Amino acid sequence: MTDISALSSGKRPRDDIDLPQKENVASNPIVSGGKKRRIVSDSLLLSKQAPPPQPTGPDPYRTIPPPTHEWIQLRFQLNRFKGVYRIVQVPVNYTFANLHTLVQYLFGWNGIHTHKTRVYTNVEMYKSANREGCIKSYGQAPEYPEGWVIPTLSEELQEQTLSWWNISNSEAAIYEVVASGKNQGKLKNSRGYFLDYSWHYKVEDPELTLGDVWNIDEEKNVSKGEYTNHHVGLIYEYELNCPWSVHITIDDGFYRSECPGNDVFIVSAKGAPSVEEKHHWSSDHTEGCKKAVSDMLLLSSTWKRYCRKEINTRTLGTELVVTVLKIGNMTDEQVKAKQTKLDAQADSIRKMRDQKEIERKRQVRAQRKLEREAEQRRALEESDSEPEYASDLC
Repeated sequence: MTDISALSSGKRPRDDIDLPQKENVASNPIVSGGKKRRIVSDSLLLSKQAPPPQPTGPDPYRTIPPPTHEWIQLRFQLNRFKGVYRIVQVPVNYTFANLHTLVQYLFGWNGIHTHKTRVYTNVEMYKSANREGCIKSYGQAPEYPEGWVIPTLSEELQEQTLSWWNISNSEAAIYEVVASGKNQGKLKNSRGYFLDYSWHYKVEDPELTLGDVWNIDEEKNVSKGEYTNHHVGLIYEYELNCPWSVHITIDDGFYRSECPGNDVFIVSAKGAPSVEEKHHWSSDHTEGCKKAVSDMLLLSSTWKRYCRKEINTRTLGTELVVTVLKIGNMTDEQVKAKQTKLDAQADSIRKMRDQKEIERKRQVRAQRKLEREAEQRRALEESDSEPEYASDLC
């Protein structure tokens, strides 16, 4: 029963304190009041420091989905970093958890910061070459909340209210996709204290796939046919409230293969972000578009090894590198030997790529030479076939 004198004096009632189960402090007359308070405070501290229960089952961020027949080619453009992008063919059944891991892999981040992804319709892209691949405008206002409707208002005021609502929430996302476990319990679909209506629906990374956003049948994409696939885009934010954002848009449509698979195919990769430990405005590294990218990044097998936590990608001051991770009882010598083998493989890929580039340039030069010779022959034939107007006049 609550002590009335304690309530009147502003003190916390003693009966409201949960005492430890191991020792019945209240029934022990030898324990002093100070000892009781210390025992209670220690038990509360231990309860706060108890680690949260670990999720069971496979890691949704590292588990690759089953094989599929469809891929979608996407462009990953690092916003505010000119010339830093990736063009990748991704299976349509990849979840946003797989997408988060893929972005970390592509840009050499280590995943220590928070992240979220927003799915937008009504997307318009920049047309300037300096902002290629960046989203210029986006958003679609959600429906006006039914609980906010005031029947006693006049039609004019209701129209003004609806107009204000559409203008103030015109940049709302269809989905706000948060990390696994961030949309549960009291946080589920929570809009916060200030009622954030900048999104229509909130889901977690494993609950949404790329096929739910883009679809070869545009009537089945996230806008239900209201917008084409090219007017649907994602903005992935890493280290929230900082300038790490990746704009993800469709690049070259869909691909279908008779042989199912779940690999990603990196078509092109240029540049790298700044060192993760530094903000881009205060770093002393090479310009992002001039950074080299390891050729090992382009291999599909490297991506799968990354998901198995055998290797890691990391952005340095002048390049993006692929490094071997120490697993289990591996010694430093074994790690060094595997890293040497990995570097040798990257060198062989680089030499093969350089040879292909030399051959491509040679073919281009030969083709241009043939075109010039053909143009010269046409010009000569036209000059021979022209009538001599001066002689005719005479």
